[in-house]
Amino acid sequence: MNNLGQVVVPQTWPGDTTFHGLVSSQSTGMQDIPPIPGDTYSVARAINDLGVMSGLSLYATVTTLHTFVVVDGGRATPTN
Repeated sequence: MNNLGQVVVPQTWPGDTTFHGLVSSQSTGMQDIPPIPGDTYSVARAINDLGVMSGLSLYATVTTLHTFVVVDGGRATPTN
């Protein structure tokens, strides 16, 4: 949890079998962190006090792993 009260968690949405990371705060509620385009799953790992998130994005067969960052509520951007 950062100083803004935001927390990132790995989660699946109710009724969904796709594993996605979520960012949640009291003011915004739960928000999906979609994987990098072309991947299937995302796992949120950390969020700093500026709201920058980091995590992992994986292809369905889990043979390809990417790290990502999310800045200013945007989309997951690969770092590798």
